[in-house]
Amino acid sequence: MPKYKPSIFLVLYGSAKGKRHIIGWVIGLALVLLAVTGGWWLKQYLSAGLQPQSLTACYVHGEHVRLYFQDFSPQNVDLQAADGTVYRFSMDSDALNHGMTWIYLPDGTYRLFGDSVALRAAPGYEQEGYSLTRQGCNRYWRLYGSRGYLFLSLSTVDQLPEDVYDIIIDAGHGGADSGAMNGSLREADFNLQAALYMAELFTEYGLKVALTRDGDYSVGQEGVAASQIDPYISGGRVDTVYASGAKYLISNHLNASTDGLCRGYQVYSSVRCDNRWAELTAAAWRQAGMFANNDFTGLVQDGTYKQYTQDDVQTGSDYYYILRECGGMATSPRKMLAAGIREERELFAGAEALLLEYCFIDNGQDLSFWQENWQALVKAAVDAAVEYWQL
Repeated sequence: MPKYKPSIFLVLYGSAKGKRHIIGWVIGLALVLLAVTGGWWLKQYLSAGLQPQSLTACYVHGEHVRLYFQDFSPQNVDLQAADGTVYRFSMDSDALNHGMTWIYLPDGTYRLFGDSVALRAAPGYEQEGYSLTRQGCNRYWRLYGSRGYLFLSLSTVDQLPEDVYDIIIDAGHGGADSGAMNGSLREADFNLQAALYMAELFTEYGLKVALTRDGDYSVGQEGVAASQIDPYISGGRVDTVYASGAKYLISNHLNASTDGLCRGYQVYSSVRCDNRWAELTAAAWRQAGMFANNDFTGLVQDGTYKQYTQDDVQTGSDYYYILRECGGMATSPRKMLAAGIREERELFAGAEALLLEYCFIDNGQDLSFWQENWQALVKAAVDAAVEYWQL
């Protein structure tokens, strides 16, 4: 009979010492794989027993992204790069401007996990967007489904598409709608003056700027009586914001009271965002010599306000339509949806907005201060935005 020559593996495995060698090799190989893959295999193993969660909605507010799942609200979302590096985003705040923002991540492809659970997306799912222009370039992002899982692709581009803007600036009222008045002086004219100068200043920072109007007309409704102006029609004020693809919106206004005695600035931000942008603006205006008006409903502090609709305090809906309707699905744009001129999928992204009330036009002292210092006040608002956006 031919002699059977055992393999080295069997020889080693047949002895206690050999068994220890084999176990050592296996452990060593596992440690090498763990180091090389950055824990990817370990994450797969740990999440294998957990039920993958399918994405039901993705809403974008400004530059902040929030993912929604049925019966699942992850505290953390992990983005895992191809080399195994993991970037974690905490989702413990409900504020819309505390969502995920990917502007500082390296270019590449990432797989998404929520609380170590693999996140899924339906076949063919895709959403995309752009960051604000910073240092002459933008980040283009694309969320998509592949092999049933959710992935993110990030790349740097040197310019925005022709129909996409960084910021849209609103000159409140216009045309037949004069806004507040003081004698023959119209709020609408001052709003336009402020908006045009603001656009000029933002352009100097390299931003691509759109305006809701650049002349004395009702947005999308020239010749319409003031009482009949509808911001929700095609080409109206709200539709113009969405058409711009802008990440941020600033609406310029001057205030008025019933008796002409009120004075000071007011800054309104969405009830669904934190107050930081508004606070930066208020601080800049105080430094420019204006003071806060703290006399109205919805005061947060130092002339900054968040005002709910009377029937939506619990559900968190903004009173001012420019904040509520222009912020995308995240801010519940119910009237824009009811108008039916844009489908829900076209409203997944909206602009983070501020409504600025520089002063009270019907107060003589406020009006005089505005006429002498309006450029300084506009510049202060721009400087605050630049700080908030980290330009």
